[in-house]
Amino acid sequence: MFVSRSVLRQYLAAFIGGLSIFCSGAAYTWITPLLERLESPGSILPLTPDEGGWVVTLIEVGNLIGPLPTGVLIDYFGRKWIVWLTGPIYLATWIFILAFKSVIVLYITRFIQGIAMSIQFTALPLYLSEIGSKEQRGALTSFFQGMWYLGIFCEYLAGKYLQYDGLTWFSLVPTAVFMLIFLFCPESPHYLAMKGKEDEAIKSLCWLRDSNKDDQKIKDEIKEITVAIEDEKALKGSWKDLFGTREGRKAFFIVQLVGVVEIMSGLLTILVYCSQTFTRASGDAALADTITLAMGGVLFLVNVVEVFLVERCGRRPLLLLSSFGGTICLVITTVYYIFEEITDVDMSPYRWILYVSISGITCWISLGTGALLPVVMVSIPSSFQI
Repeated sequence: MFVSRSVLRQYLAAFIGGLSIFCSGAAYTWITPLLERLESPGSILPLTPDEGGWVVTLIEVGNLIGPLPTGVLIDYFGRKWIVWLTGPIYLATWIFILAFKSVIVLYITRFIQGIAMSIQFTALPLYLSEIGSKEQRGALTSFFQGMWYLGIFCEYLAGKYLQYDGLTWFSLVPTAVFMLIFLFCPESPHYLAMKGKEDEAIKSLCWLRDSNKDDQKIKDEIKEITVAIEDEKALKGSWKDLFGTREGRKAFFIVQLVGVVEIMSGLLTILVYCSQTFTRASGDAALADTITLAMGGVLFLVNVVEVFLVERCGRRPLLLLSSFGGTICLVITTVYYIFEEITDVDMSPYRWILYVSISGITCWISLGTGALLPVVMVSIPSSFQI
């Protein structure tokens, strides 16, 4: 089926912007293939299990820092430039990791990478939603999660063959590429119109829609954006609006529920510790790396499929299906570990159940809850956005 140049341009801008979250996915799981090696005697940077735990955890601590200031800064400096800023931050951390083989440096850089990641998780979904047409907005926002998992898969793949320095260089290169080519992407037309730069907003929109300023569709869309901005100013959100109305509380509850389901499913923990988990279950590091790589590949494919399903099936069915499938896999994993840890049953013939159930958790949760969290966030009515 023929795809218009307008759609291709929107997807191109989304892909290039998505390289930033690709870099985040790579940074998040950079430690995954290395953790077991670094905790082994004679490694390039010996870590104790406690130190390894902090290396994993500090990126999440950094994640707590960025969202609130980013929500303010994107309205002052623009969506594009705040997203681009994460490139130099990541680049600096990779250079420090290469230059200094120190646990303290590793702690600091992982914390800073967490801040950069939280900036992207706040700014990029908004950028993707604002460059997309109404028909493509959901799919473009879902692109965010697809690029995240592509970064994870590539890191798993490279980690199977590369050591500490090699994997760090592998993670650095996409960051440099993103910094260069994202400079040529347009700023959000919504942001430019909000700043009173109507000519620049029209120019940005014309590129994204592969049209010209005399096209009636461009004029109509700019008018819609302008009206939406005026409505936002008139209905500027406050804490009272968020919690003082039924609609505000419902919007807040939905976002928190989707976020809590993703986190409490153990998805993020599995992504980091999967290689170590599979190694300890099988006793075979090579097999564990292969299973981890296969899981990463399936995760990426699931999110590619989700991009096409989101506008056809709707958000709610995918969220419900995702939660149901994830719950079943969590129950199976729990039962497996009960038999292995508490009973005398020999579970070695059934290890494949553990591999399938853990991979199933990641795939089911990513299909709906994980992928749709950015979509749900940017779908909140502007009057409830503080």
